[in-house]
Amino acid sequence: MAAATKTASPDSDLSEWPRLAGRQTPRLLSEWDGDDSDGVKAVELGRRVGKKAMPWQSTMLRAWMRRRPDGLWTHPECVAIIARQNGKTLLVILRILWGLFLANDRQGERIVYSAQRWPTAEDVYKRVWAIIEARPWLNRRVVQHTCSGGRGMIVTDRGARCAFVTRSADLGKGFDEVDLVIYDEAYNLTDTQTGALDPTQTASANAQTIYLSTAVDESTMPNCQVLAAIRRRGLANEEDLYFAEWSPEDGMPLDDPDTWAFVNPSYGVIQKPRFLRTKARNANTSRKRRIFELEFLNRGHWPKPEDDVELLVDLEEWSKMRCLTPKLTGPIALALSRTRSRDRWALAAAQHRVDGKVHVEVGYFRQATAQEVVRFVLAVLERSDPVALVMDSHDNAKSAVPLLTAAEVEPELLSASQYAEACGGFLDDATTNMLSHAGDAEILRDAVADATKRDLPRGDFVWDDSVGDSAAPLKAITLARWALITFGARAKKKPASPSRGTAQRTSTSRVTGELDLMAAGF
Repeated sequence: MAAATKTASPDSDLSEWPRLAGRQTPRLLSEWDGDDSDGVKAVELGRRVGKKAMPWQSTMLRAWMRRRPDGLWTHPECVAIIARQNGKTLLVILRILWGLFLANDRQGERIVYSAQRWPTAEDVYKRVWAIIEARPWLNRRVVQHTCSGGRGMIVTDRGARCAFVTRSADLGKGFDEVDLVIYDEAYNLTDTQTGALDPTQTASANAQTIYLSTAVDESTMPNCQVLAAIRRRGLANEEDLYFAEWSPEDGMPLDDPDTWAFVNPSYGVIQKPRFLRTKARNANTSRKRRIFELEFLNRGHWPKPEDDVELLVDLEEWSKMRCLTPKLTGPIALALSRTRSRDRWALAAAQHRVDGKVHVEVGYFRQATAQEVVRFVLAVLERSDPVALVMDSHDNAKSAVPLLTAAEVEPELLSASQYAEACGGFLDDATTNMLSHAGDAEILRDAVADATKRDLPRGDFVWDDSVGDSAAPLKAITLARWALITFGARAKKKPASPSRGTAQRTSTSRVTGELDLMAAGF
């Protein structure tokens, strides 16, 4: 590991923090040589706006902003894994302020700060804007600042800008060139989400990506593979990557103040002994101890490399099931789902093939209001005459039920046991080549690749929708298949026609050799 060029020792500033007792250097560290001048300016900017950095914060900020002799970032990728409530957000704020007001590269940086949840992104926007608004020498340089509709934006008079957003598969839309991407809450980051922003950085002359997170627990965080892969690169001391992790040594007791100080760099200032003592005493079950270790000691349960993980459905076999021109017959069934983040809706269809297999398709997966989705669903119902429109009774798509009911459409709401039955049946068909699929191959491939079971007490399971946006398309095709098998043979409990009430409708496409029935609506 190359020794970095330092401008100050972390211990040199401890006199300003008499109560600070946390270990200021991470247990695991990989960094490389360079000039820390920009980082020093960022730390000084923090002082000028009343946000003084603790020694570990100033050291990390200087490392992030270290430059090579050619002016490029020494660390185009930076990873920091630190327990909660230690002050990671201040690092983000100072890095953003420097990019907006001090960066000389191309008259400032174009920045995207993303979080898993909007309240987190909104909070960072408000904290950055509060600093700017309170200081005329910064405020007068801002030409635009907005925060509405799940997105915040700050733009300066020289063209620097920072967007504050939640992550989604189409996050890159609207950003043609990005210099800095900050992934907060990176424990729940997916390949689809990073893939949405990666192309926006290709045009940047000096791009940088920062990942911030706590440690992960693979049993409760199924989307932790992206962060885990980057961590493995840091542990391997990969060149150009900055990696820092505060975590306990093996065998350190969870209820020992020395452990708390070892793993929390802000111990004594932000993290307090009395608070941690109370939390440790309450960790009186194995589950509570595991949560305490994860949240406050940063002791992770990291997954194996993704290549070593056994997928529920073999992706090569799933790819072979793709069929763009199936021979279809009989009725069609529809299903609606919505992502856990409530950002996107998925509408899927299922129909039997003449050879007995079930063909599934996702025809709609996008951001929309409930009203927009209902209008689309009504158009599909008019054209495809389905035997049922189904939803999981616990799905976020349930918010559309009143609007559908007002349009005289009666969707079927599955109980927990019915949803478990649907998931088990879908997995059986997907692993015995009894399905085929069409539509957006990438959406369905991601859905199957991310498929994770959430086991239920009786031994059955449902899909874990905490894996991210890909869970909604998987859920939709699962429900559509179940609806087709359940209601297709008897062709009853049909959703009411939005134009004719419950009157019987006719269809000219009940038996077809083309994909026209499913394609008609989509």
